[in-house]
Parts: sequence; C-alpha cells; structure tokens
Amino acid sequence: MRRSAVIVVIVLAAIGTAVAATGALHRAASNLLGTKLGFYDAVFVMGRDGAGLRQLTHDQRFHEYAWSPDGRWIAAVTRSVDAHGIDVQGPLELVELSATTVQDVWLGGFGSDVVWRSNGSIKLLVTRTVSDLDTRLLDISPSRGVRRGASIGPIGAAAWTPHGGALAIVPCARARAPLSIDVLSASGRKRRHLGQLPGALGAGVCDDLLAAADEDLEWAPDGRSLFVNVSTGLWRLSLEGAAPRRVNGDVPPLSAPAVSPDGRQILAEASPSGARAGNPCCLLYVLPAAGGHARLLTPNAARQPAWSPDGRLIAFVGGGGDTINTIRRDGSATTTLAQFPGTQISSLSWSPTGQQLAFTASAKPPED
Repeated sequence: MRRSAVIVVIVLAAIGTAVAATGALHRAASNLLGTKLGFYDAVFVMGRDGAGLRQLTHDQRFHEYAWSPDGRWIAAVTRSVDAHGIDVQGPLELVELSATTVQDVWLGGFGSDVVWRSNGSIKLLVTRTVSDLDTRLLDISPSRGVRRGASIGPIGAAAWTPHGGALAIVPCARARAPLSIDVLSASGRKRRHLGQLPGALGAGVCDDLLAAADEDLEWAPDGRSLFVNVSTGLWRLSLEGAAPRRVNGDVPPLSAPAVSPDGRQILAEASPSGARAGNPCCLLYVLPAAGGHARLLTPNAARQPAWSPDGRLIAFVGGGGDTINTIRRDGSATTTLAQFPGTQISSLSWSPTGQQLAFTASAKPPED
C-alpha cells in the first residue's frame, strides 16, 4: 500500500461491535473508458454465486474497506487527488449493506494499517500530512471515542496481527542503516526485535512515503509468525525465537502470501517460469506455510487471491483484471462468478460469513 494512498478506518458508536481486519489491500491502474468514476474506484458487493451485484459507494474517491464481523457493515476509508495531483484526505464512509446508506466521518490526517480488535476498538496508524514523517497510533472505541497513542516514528512498512494485538514495523529512523523488523504491542511499546531483514524491500522505501511496502508483510492467522517478502524470497519470521526460514524453494513470489485460515498453506502470486514479455505476469501457487515445493494452482493469469472463511474456496481476479473467479483449494472446479469488461478489480475479499464477496473497481460494472 502507498503511504499517502491509505486512509483511516473508524467505527461509529452506533456499531458497537468488533470487526476483523481484511487482508492487506491493492489498487490497480485502469483503462477507464470514459466512465463516470474517472480514475477513482468504488466499492461493490455481490453474492458468493456472483448474483445481486450492488455498488455501495458513489463518490469520486479512492476507497479501502473492511467488513464488520457480522458482515452487515462495510467501512471504507477514502482519499482523492486535487487538480495539482496532490493527495487530499477523505472521510470514513460507513455503509450498512441492508440499507446502502453512507455516513461520513471527516478525519484530520492520512491513515493506514487499520485493524478491528475483538474488544470493539480499532487500532490504526495516522499521519497528519503526506510530508509528516512521524507516525502515530490511533485507538478508536465506541465508549471512549478517539484516542491518539504513541508515536512510532517514520516507518517503511507495517502490518497488524489479525486481531490487533501486535504490530510489525520496518523502522526508518536511521539513515542508510540496514532495514530491520520490530514487533510492537497494541499500545506502541516495543515487544521484540526480530532482526535485520533477510533481503531488500522495494526501491524507495524509507526515502519516499509513496513507496511504503505494507503489501510485503503478512501475519499467520495465529499471530505467532510473520511472512516477509524481500529480494531473496519469501521468509517466515518466528516470534518464538526460531531462526528465519525461507519458505519458497522454487517460486519467487511477487508479494506477501495469502495465508489459509488454518495457517497451513499459503497462496503466492508469482511469474510463471520462462515468462516472456507480453505474457501474463502472474499465476497462483500454493505451498506449505512451513516451506516446501510450490504447486501451480491456476494455469491462467490470476491475482489477489482471497481464502473463503472455511478455507475451502479461493477467490481471485483473473483475465485482464476484470473477472472474478473461484477455485477449490485442490485446484479443481474453477468457476467464473462475474466479468465486468472495461474495469480493473482489486481489494477482493470474502464477508466473514462467506456468503458475499466485496471488491473495488476502477470503472462501474453493470448492476443486476
């Protein structure tokens, strides 16, 4: 995620319920075909069978969203770009799916790395301006309101554990120093230093806020280990003292993996062996989370895999970025749920109940 492109998610007091964090989120550039959304995106939701498509947001902004635990709400954080190409802060948009009404809450800064905790509060990171190198924790609770927490300084990447109990960060405080990973408590106190990164993150990290590499970090569901995608491959770092272990032996992933709900398997986007210019860049591979041989899951181009809550199905974006498909975890029974020509689909995720899929699209798909 880009540091200036990710915005705060906040819960309104009316919800009063805990919300699970969705996986890390991506935005794709698109061929816009003159649609009314321009180069912005919108949030859509549909049934797990592809029926009942609805557009939830209708403004000209970029959106990142999170499901409530019961699947009744979607909270979308937003930003826009002004006429000079400068990022502009946007509000929280809270959508109740049964009513499709939107409530806006305006914020005082750019936010990122949002997680809903089991106690009903939300933890997130916030910077007041794009040029502000300091990052602060924000704690939002229906009973206590908004509380600004500890300052954790400039960071190049961050990732919360699934329920917000700990935060992994790549600090950027020391110029030209090798990058490392620290694990903080929910309050911002340092819990553990995991050591130097076993490879390099993308170019520009710690030099440019737009080059933040949040998509290269992913926690295991139990929060006891962290996956890090760097130049030397995909690594698993343990919070229990074990030495870092390289997970991928034969497939270099392009981003951090999608970890299965049981924590045993991971899905990785990777370029096919022998790929040539003009060919699809990415296929999906599945491999043991403990490391081992990668098995090809999709024979055709596929991106942004999302495990269903029960771990039986995997949703992914296929085609030229305009198709939503599902496949069984064993690689059988690929099904095309929906195709929206002229769009670029991103941020695909399942509802907590597994009955719906949400996504963002850079152009307006036709509604049912």
